[in-house]
Amino acid sequence: MLYKNKFVSELAVANRSGAMEAETISKNGYSSKSQISRANIFLLIVALTFFTVITAFAQGDFAINDNLGKGVYIRIGGGYSFGAGKVSLWEGNYSSDSYRSRITNQTGTVVEDEDRRTSISESNPFSLGKGMVLNFEFGYMLNSYLGIELGGNYLSGSTSFESSYKSHNHNEGWQQNWQTGNVERHYLTQVSSGSETNTMSYSSFQLTPAIKINFPIKNSFSFYSRVGISLPIINIMTSEMKDKEKSTITSNNNPTGNVSDHGRNHKMEITSYFKLGYMGSIGVNFNISDNIGVFVETNARISSFQAKKGTVTERTETVRDASGRVTTTNYLDVMDVYEKETEFLKKYEYTYDRNNQKPEDKDKPRKEMTISLPTSGIGIAAGLIFKF
Repeated sequence: MLYKNKFVSELAVANRSGAMEAETISKNGYSSKSQISRANIFLLIVALTFFTVITAFAQGDFAINDNLGKGVYIRIGGGYSFGAGKVSLWEGNYSSDSYRSRITNQTGTVVEDEDRRTSISESNPFSLGKGMVLNFEFGYMLNSYLGIELGGNYLSGSTSFESSYKSHNHNEGWQQNWQTGNVERHYLTQVSSGSETNTMSYSSFQLTPAIKINFPIKNSFSFYSRVGISLPIINIMTSEMKDKEKSTITSNNNPTGNVSDHGRNHKMEITSYFKLGYMGSIGVNFNISDNIGVFVETNARISSFQAKKGTVTERTETVRDASGRVTTTNYLDVMDVYEKETEFLKKYEYTYDRNNQKPEDKDKPRKEMTISLPTSGIGIAAGLIFKF
């Protein structure tokens, strides 16, 4: 069975055994370089915000009524976020191809003995901060230059890793038929192929209190900058693995071959510890009328996801045997608490037993070290402004 991407296979269900395994996710984290790049983004936004303030008050050659923009407003919009602070925790996309053939003649001499394998691994850096974004803000402008906001944004996106393999095994030789006494050619060939898709889906809703600095050019047009924090209210990641495997076995006794299919689907839902984030944006406002306007902006969000608790929500297996009979088994109802739930801890102490195994209590969740994944993003957004 193909398990090249370890995130879901080891986080949700161990290889073949049915016991949950999370060693890989507990031993990996993203590097300090990601933290540095995130800090640089935030510092850039802060610097541009102060630049906007200084420039706005330094300009004296435009006639803007200080109280012209004063009042309550609501912004509604949406856009797309490109993941930032990307990391590579695994080998990413992976494919392999193997060929094995061994043939002997009637005297038992090996005339062909070939064994070759080829594999390709492709790095696939990712950030959970990629996806569609919907946002709204409720704000109040104290004057034409300064305002305060309380907003919220919803992000939904996913990242997938693909793995595949092909395998060809052939054995051929000569054996004596015990019934006839004749020496006959015998062979056995197995051709297998499989694919595995690991998908991490992320959804979050965050409150975003912010300060808005406005730089009016004309009464109908202005630049602005926003900077604030993001408070996660909903922060959920779903890890899903789907794999398929097909095998065909042919022999001198069965030249048409037996075909079998095998597929599995494992899914785990993971919540996060509370992680304070930062946000900012730079954009332009266009007033369509006294009460309605439009905005276009580029924005950045600095945040992360730190696994807290994982729960297996789906585990099924579908098999089609050589006779064509299809059987689907749902293992979720027979899994114990240790197999179904995982607690990810910031500090974890345990003692191995004499067999170098960690103690297991089937009635309690499994315990593993937590991991942090980037949910930062840089995006674009547009929408409407309603003034009251």
